Amino acid sequence: MQRPDMVRLGERLIRARAQRGWNQSECARQAGVHRATLALLEDGKKPHIRSDMLYTLALALGVSADYLLGLHEDPQVAPSATSLHATAHETKPTPKRQRRRQAASIG
Repeated sequence: MQRPDMVRLGERLIRARAQRGWNQSECARQAGVHRATLALLEDGKKPHIRSDMLYTLALALGVSADYLLGLHEDPQVAPSATSLHATAHETKPTPKRQRRRQAASIG
């Protein structure tokens, strides 16, 4: 199994961030990641990236995860991904059901 090219991922993060006019701090804030982690990713110094972090960075930057990973040259997000992102923010989580209390046994 081939691992992603982390240097390429870093270059693409920098390029996408520059397109937005964001510094590292703003990009990290928008994506909900630590600035130091973003800096390590951009420098290609992290050996891997978690899928949830890749997802949030791609959504915040408005590019596809495939683009960040170097699987596609086109940075544009697929239409289904943008509608998924919009839908995810509109839905509210379902409330938890209350558990029934059971009386303690006597004796």
